[in-house]
Amino acid sequence: MRKRLSLVVKLLLVFAFLFSFTFVTNQTSTEAATTNQGVTKVIYKGEDWKGYHYDIYLNHADTQALVYGYKTIGKILSKLKIPGPYKIASKMAGLAFKFEAPAIKKADKGHGVIIPVTITRLLIPWVDMYKTQYPDSDAPSNYNRYEVYQYSKKLKSFKNYNEAIAYAKLWDHSRVVDVASNSDVWSNYDRYEVYQYSKKLKSFKNYNEAVAYAKLWDHSRVVDVALNADVWSNYDRYEVYQYSKKLKTFKNYNEAVAYAKLWDHSRVVDVALNADVWSNYDRYEVYQYSKKLKTFKNYNEAVAYAKLWDHSRVVDVASNSDVWSNYDRYEVYQYNNKLKTFKDYNAAVGYAKLWDHSRVVDVASNADVWSNYDRYEVYQYNNKLKTFKDYNVAVGYAKLWDHSRVVDVASGADIWSNYDRYEVYQYDKKLKTFKNYTEAVNYAKLWDHSRVVDVASNTVIWSNYTP
Repeated sequence: MRKRLSLVVKLLLVFAFLFSFTFVTNQTSTEAATTNQGVTKVIYKGEDWKGYHYDIYLNHADTQALVYGYKTIGKILSKLKIPGPYKIASKMAGLAFKFEAPAIKKADKGHGVIIPVTITRLLIPWVDMYKTQYPDSDAPSNYNRYEVYQYSKKLKSFKNYNEAIAYAKLWDHSRVVDVASNSDVWSNYDRYEVYQYSKKLKSFKNYNEAVAYAKLWDHSRVVDVALNADVWSNYDRYEVYQYSKKLKTFKNYNEAVAYAKLWDHSRVVDVALNADVWSNYDRYEVYQYSKKLKTFKNYNEAVAYAKLWDHSRVVDVASNSDVWSNYDRYEVYQYNNKLKTFKDYNAAVGYAKLWDHSRVVDVASNADVWSNYDRYEVYQYNNKLKTFKDYNVAVGYAKLWDHSRVVDVASGADIWSNYDRYEVYQYDKKLKTFKNYTEAVNYAKLWDHSRVVDVASNTVIWSNYTP
């Protein structure tokens, strides 16, 4: 039985040997891929007797060639379950490289040659099985396959996997990159972080796992910590605005900036951070009351400067609104009685609505910006003509009439007129006329037997004697 089995094995091996001739033409160098080290990388994919999948990388001092594996041989040996001792296989593979080097050279030069794939080639899959499971194997190599990085900065390169790891362990946030497969094979940190907007959800060592998890969330993105850049997202992170008008959205920062440059007063907003990350104008203006002091692109810089001044505020040009102030800009009045102060306009108006004859005064401009009654009344003499909320509109109307005046209902005083309402008399002699009541009275006090007459009502409103 043993003799018969041995004979079968021999016949199978002979059969395999007879079929182990490969005709190598220009395809050898055409199908090979050149790495950034100038070394041609060739791959043979297969499966070992235990069911492990592996990739074969054959390196030679002069060149590399694509080795066509024979699945027939692999299947036969898999059934026989011959694992092949690692050391013997490694040495025999080395001899195969040595003897076949001239033929491989010719193949790379484009000459068609017959390369006998020796029995030692049958052991290569088992050699590479060990290489895959133990990357520090002493299989032939003529370039530094392993590169050590800290984040995206390359520190050093190594031929040996274990030496690369030992060195990488000396650094925080380090990783070992396998040049052959262009992938991380070791790291001491999670390279990929998943965010929803700016909130970190989870971190991963593997890119595909990170993406799979990110897909479970809306407005999510995968950040490559090594590059400090988004490498995947399911939304447009960058929005381009002109003032407060949204123009377009982008996934890529550089594309967003390029588009924004086409517009004046434009800016790029990072949706994840809810902040401007680029602009071509100073968005923030600093004021003291209504006097502009300085402009800034950055909100924090604007606020820091504004804090140096009393009664200062920062205005967002994009929205034309205050975004910071160190005083209550809005005051609420009922007639001329101050009720409360506010930093926010809407809050001030909301409170003012609770009262009749109320108004909101903007301290910065010293003007009413809201009211629920007509504060200004226009009179001709003592005849009321019309009422207005706005002072300038009231004055404009009053100018259409002779002997007209504008009365501020809040204070009950004339604040504009086109004639002298107050006349000063000594006895029946007119001395002088005035627009202002107080000025008229002060002048009248300089004289004995004097009085002040209100032309509007044609009555005496002050005197220092009894007729």
